[in-house]
Amino acid sequence: WDAEYPTSVVNSHFIVPNSTKGLALTAAIEYAIWCNRNLKTEDQKKNMLVDELKSMLEKHLNPNNSSIAIHATLGAYIPFLFQLDKKWTLDNLPKFLNENIGEKLFLAFWDSYLYHHGRRAPPEHMLNYYAMFILRLKSYKEEYERINRMFIEQITIAYVLDSKLGNEFFESMIINFHPRFANHLIKFVGKELLSQYKQSRDLRIDFDRIKQLWEDR
Repeated sequence: WDAEYPTSVVNSHFIVPNSTKGLALTAAIEYAIWCNRNLKTEDQKKNMLVDELKSMLEKHLNPNNSSIAIHATLGAYIPFLFQLDKKWTLDNLPKFLNENIGEKLFLAFWDSYLYHHGRRAPPEHMLNYYAMFILRLKSYKEEYERINRMFIEQITIAYVLDSKLGNEFFESMIINFHPRFANHLIKFVGKELLSQYKQSRDLRIDFDRIKQLWEDR
């Protein structure tokens, strides 16, 4: 799978069940989450479990020891890592999200993250990385289209629901993205968002802006 990734049909998270490393990391994170939530023990013991997990993560974050499955697992569980240890996760975000970790690992994280969390507003602690991703939309590569579409959909949902960050990112996105992505955005708004959110009092769409996108294609 690693050699073939990214593909137009396979999400990176689907690689995890076929990977020993992916399954092991998933089990370790799930165990740390369960212990943190359910064990009635002193904080010192809970912190020891989290420290063990962090040691395991640091080992796998070494590019020479990482894989698509590892970064897909991190993308799926990043909100929970923030709950377990916010400072450590913030300090290590560059190892998840900087493009210099390698294109495949970078995309594997975003692919899985957007698959699991793409219907939520962009979190503020990932602001800089969203801005970086938007600049990637200037160019078009067919093998990245599925991931890019999920990203565009998340930003559009945040914009429609009047998320402050959604407004900022949406404007930047439509200024920067490749013209080919305008078609997907327009179809996404027309076919999915209008039907999904038509009963919501929070719905807010600048139809003039969407119309302009259509005319500028």
